[in-house]
Amino acid sequence: MKAIKMMMFVAAAAMMFASCGKENVEDLADNTLIYDGTTYHLNQSQMAINYFHPGLTLVTAMSVEQQEGNPIITVDHFHIVGDDWNKTRDLANLNEGEAYELAFIGPVLTCAAFGHRDNGRTYCGGQLNGTEYEDTPVVTEGTLRVEGSNNGTPITVLLDCKLINGKELKMKLVTPEYVI
Repeated sequence: MKAIKMMMFVAAAAMMFASCGKENVEDLADNTLIYDGTTYHLNQSQMAINYFHPGLTLVTAMSVEQQEGNPIITVDHFHIVGDDWNKTRDLANLNEGEAYELAFIGPVLTCAAFGHRDNGRTYCGGQLNGTEYEDTPVVTEGTLRVEGSNNGTPITVLLDCKLINGKELKMKLVTPEYVI
């Protein structure tokens, strides 16, 4: 009996150790962005949600943390198109007709990444901290999920990915209600 209890303790300890530093994006606090192991907080009261029509909504969010009076990181015009709602996209293995666009600006991270799959071919590229990538994915692995409805209620964006520079980027962005 002692041996079984000891094995259970060792297994539990191993699981805890293995999960250290591996935050599950769903478990992040609302409006948290983690880049390269550093946590930033997105200011919900200053988010801009621009509803254009059922097929396009843009979200912009700035970090609370600042450098020289400017946000250290800004989620710049995150595009939500009509078929993004309540789906998880595998950013490294897009299905036919799927697409994504990500943009971050600031001294910590300047990144524009895109990908779309059309007619059996994946198109991707962008730039990361001044380096341009053509036909090379800036996002090498990860998922993106947009939760909600395009009806003025809060939107949740869950991003969990790795960039071409090997650094992890995780974000749980939750908007306030917005006007459509």
